[in-house]
Amino acid sequence: MAHTPSPRGFPTRLRKLRRQHGYTQRALADIVGVHYRTIGFWETGRSLPNPGDPIIKTAAALGTTVGYLLTGRNR
Repeated sequence: MAHTPSPRGFPTRLRKLRRQHGYTQRALADIVGVHYRTIGFWETGRSLPNPGDPIIKTAAALGTTVGYLLTGRNR
């Protein structure tokens, strides 16, 4: 299976915000409603969150916007 790169900077922003909030990957996954490995895949750029609920819940848990997570703008 081919690897599709994620938007530039998304994995880094996600990891940085998760750590700033003191969440483990498992804790954030529980809040978002995904498997903890999914958070790891997002943080390494192996996959992206689907549009909708997961990315919205992730942004809310991290006190930011979807726009900031994905583009680095509109925080």
